[in-house]
Amino acid sequence: MEKVVRLPEGVERLMFFCMLFIISLHIFTCLWIVITTFDETVISWIIKTGFEHHPTTEKYIASMYFVATTFTTVGFGDIRAYNIGERIFCI
Repeated sequence: MEKVVRLPEGVERLMFFCMLFIISLHIFTCLWIVITTFDETVISWIIKTGFEHHPTTEKYIASMYFVATTFTTVGFGDIRAYNIGERIFCI
C-alpha cells in the first residue's frame, strides 16, 4: 500500500500536524469542560454564558470554539460567534 500511495514528505508532515492539532484540540476542549465540575461554588464559564441547561454537544462546541480561538491566538475581540452555527464555522 505504501508503494501505491506515496505522498511527499511535506504532505505527510502537514497531515501529522493536522492530526496532532485535532487531537490536542479535543483533549483541551474536554478539559475545559471538566474544569467547571471541580468546584460547584465558583461561577464557571458554563454558568456565566448560560450553558448549564444546554445539551452536552452545545457545551462541547462552545468549548472547542474557545480553545481553537485561544490556540490560534486570534483573540477575543469585539466580533465573536454568538450561536452554534457561527461557532462551528469559526472552528
